[in-house]
Amino acid sequence: MAGISSKSAGGLENKKKYNGYEFNSDFDINLYESFYRSHDPQLGRFWQLDPKPNEFESLYAAMGNSPVTKFDLLGDTVRIGAERKGADGQADVNSFVQMFGKVTGNTYEMKDGQLVRTNEKLNTESNGNVSGTLSKLVECMITGESNISFTVVNSAERDKEITYDVFASGSVDLKDFGKAEKAGNPFLAAMLGHTFEEHGAFPDTKDRTKANYKIGHELGLVTETGILSEMLGTNLSKRKEVWGADKQITKDIRVSQYTYDYGNVQYVQQQQILRINQGVVSQPYTSGLIIDVFRKK
Repeated sequence: MAGISSKSAGGLENKKKYNGYEFNSDFDINLYESFYRSHDPQLGRFWQLDPKPNEFESLYAAMGNSPVTKFDLLGDTVRIGAERKGADGQADVNSFVQMFGKVTGNTYEMKDGQLVRTNEKLNTESNGNVSGTLSKLVECMITGESNISFTVVNSAERDKEITYDVFASGSVDLKDFGKAEKAGNPFLAAMLGHTFEEHGAFPDTKDRTKANYKIGHELGLVTETGILSEMLGTNLSKRKEVWGADKQITKDIRVSQYTYDYGNVQYVQQQQILRINQGVVSQPYTSGLIIDVFRKK
C-alpha cells in the first residue's frame, strides 16, 4: 500500500505535527511518523496493522476514527513512575522495566515517562526463560490507544501492605516481584502477565471497582496459567490457593504458608500475619511481606 504523492493532491504542503506525530515529506510522500506505525493523512489510515485489533473497526483505523477526541502519542501508552523520588525512584523504575525485559526476550527503556521497546524485532517465541505471550501482551499495552499507568513502590513498610500489586491504584511492589524472580523466570513472567492483564483490562482507574476487579482477576489467572504452561512445557490447570497451617512467631505476628497450586506444579509462599489489637478485639490481616517462594515439582 502506498501513500498519495503531494503532487497528485495539488501541491499539498503541511509542515505541522499531527496528534504528536512528526511530519515526513521524504520522497514526496506525506506521512506522519509515530514510533511504531506510519499514518497517511490523506487516507486517514495507518499503513501497518493495529497490534491491538477489535471487531468494531478496521485494522488500519487511526485514533478510533475520532482524531479530535482521541490520540495515540507515538503509539506509546504505558507510563511507569515511582513512589520514591529522585535517583532512587528512577532506579526502581529501571529495575522493574529490566525485570519484564528479562522474561519477554525484548529490551525496553523509559522515554519521557513512557515505556518504549528498543529492540528491532518483537520476540514471539517461548521457552523456559522467555514468554512470547508476555512479550505480545506488553506490546499490545504499548501500542494500544488506552493509557495505562503503574507506580513502582519499594520500601519495607509498603511491602507489608501490598502483595505484588494494587488493582485500584496501579501500584506494583518491586520487592515482591523480586522474590518471584528468585523462584525462576516462569513464575516471574506469570505474575507479571497476571498483573498486566488485570490492569490492562481496566486502564482507567475510575473503572477499577470491586466488581471489575473480579473480572480482571479472572482474566489475569488465565494469562498467568497460560504463560506458566508454555514456559514449563506442560498443560497446567488454573491456579488455586491452598492454605497450610500457621506458625506463631510473636504475640502479634504469625507466619502463614499457602500454595499456588496449578495441578502438577506448585509455588509455595509464606507471608506474615499481623494482628491489630483494638481493645479486646484482635483483628488479623495478611501483609504483603513474602518470606519465601519456590517451585515444587
